[in-house]
Amino acid sequence: RGPSSHATFPARLHDILSRPDLSGVISWLDHGRAWRIIDQSAFINRVMPHYFSQSKIASFMRQVNGWGFARITRGDEVNAYYSEFFLRGKKSLVRFMERKPAVRDLLVPEPNFAEYEDLPPNPEVDPAS
Repeated sequence: RGPSSHATFPARLHDILSRPDLSGVISWLDHGRAWRIIDQSAFINRVMPHYFSQSKIASFMRQVNGWGFARITRGDEVNAYYSEFFLRGKKSLVRFMERKPAVRDLLVPEPNFAEYEDLPPNPEVDPAS
């Protein structure tokens, strides 16, 4: 198994990227400010079972996005990810990364319908009214 399950997602990812034996699977870009998955199949089979509780790439990508990584969408570095606090050789910076709250956590709280006045019955559904 990889590092402690108590390590944050960015800390575990940083550990993975620091392993030379995985550089053909997932790697820093040359400048060390972004990273990319090189071999998705090998990543799913060789890396995910040892470092993450999820086994689906979609779940991993939700974590990537939830921790604020941005994807590069054009140029030579397309499909690489970066964050201002995620840099090669500077693992201590990951402590400044925060998980974004789920969208459902940002929504208005659910209403308490018991506090609302009842609406009249729908005559099409309840013709007795």
